[in-house]
Amino acid sequence: SPQRVLMDRVMSAAYLWHNYGKSTIGSRADIERVPIERLRAFYKTWYQPDNALLVVAGKIHESETLGKIVKKFGKIPKPSRTLPNTYTIEPAQDGPRSVTLRRVGDTQMAAAGYHIPAGSDPDFAPISLLRFVLGDAPSGRLYKNLVETGKAASVFSFARSLHDPGMFLVGATVRMESSLDDARDILVRVTEEAAVNAPTREEVDRARENALKNWDTVFRNSEWVAIQLSEWEAQGDWRLLFLQRDRIKAVTADDVARVAKAYLRAENRTVGVY
Repeated sequence: SPQRVLMDRVMSAAYLWHNYGKSTIGSRADIERVPIERLRAFYKTWYQPDNALLVVAGKIHESETLGKIVKKFGKIPKPSRTLPNTYTIEPAQDGPRSVTLRRVGDTQMAAAGYHIPAGSDPDFAPISLLRFVLGDAPSGRLYKNLVETGKAASVFSFARSLHDPGMFLVGATVRMESSLDDARDILVRVTEEAAVNAPTREEVDRARENALKNWDTVFRNSEWVAIQLSEWEAQGDWRLLFLQRDRIKAVTADDVARVAKAYLRAENRTVGVY
């Protein structure tokens, strides 16, 4: 997958120290050669009840369900070890970075990443709406400037909501007969112009309406609610699920303009081309 490989490279170039810059699964050689003793030690450290979250969602009988959980899991002893804490703090990026991938394939791709705060930060709500303003198809700015003009076949954007400061990523898939350099330059220009050509109230209202519609869809599906609860708990607290929804309701166009100016800057940018 060109997109997956390119995203891995952009992340590795954007992060100097934090492990967010490393692909979770590791290299193929890691999987093939890891000593069994190390696997067992990892398992015994992390796969323990004090590091587990159990989410039960759906039409359940609460007391009966809790009784079954206690019977099934309550007998597992609490471990004596203390979980290690992550202590690495990624420094502020000190200038634009770039990475070039040369591989076989029938497509080209350009992407740009910008450091953003953690998902629990109040700024993440306006950032999530900014992502829609730029990357939506067909109303987004990137779509209009790249796809409608024939410079790219498709565009994408997403903001990674993580426990520690994450990444805002935008990208474009480019046909082999089209100019990758042109697409890359337009991608970066349109993204960073949001800092000076602020999103309009209409753009932000449309983004908020889409986000709240997605929340409603989530809350109508017990499986999706369970997944979202676990995702936000991993970022610090399951209640962030509801806090994020309420923050999105309160976001203004000025908030979105402020985060665009704060984070979509050249010195905070990592560009990758495939």
